[in-house]
Amino acid sequence: MQDKKKIQELVKKKNFKDLKDVNQYLKQFSKEIIETMLENEMTEHLGYEKHDYQSKRTDNARNGFSGKTLKS
Repeated sequence: MQDKKKIQELVKKKNFKDLKDVNQYLKQFSKEIIETMLENEMTEHLGYEKHDYQSKRTDNARNGFSGKTLKS
């Protein structure tokens, strides 16, 4: 199974020693996934990529960001 090989490679690469290491990695991985999803949602909503002001055809703007806490 291809996924099992990828997981085995990841475990070797990250040198997980215990469940705490795995949980920390999953926490960071989840954060990256959620941030990417939100950025993609904003791109779709506004109709242009971040920093691509030439394609901008709306008054809506990306004007920075602020930290958020997500409880899951």
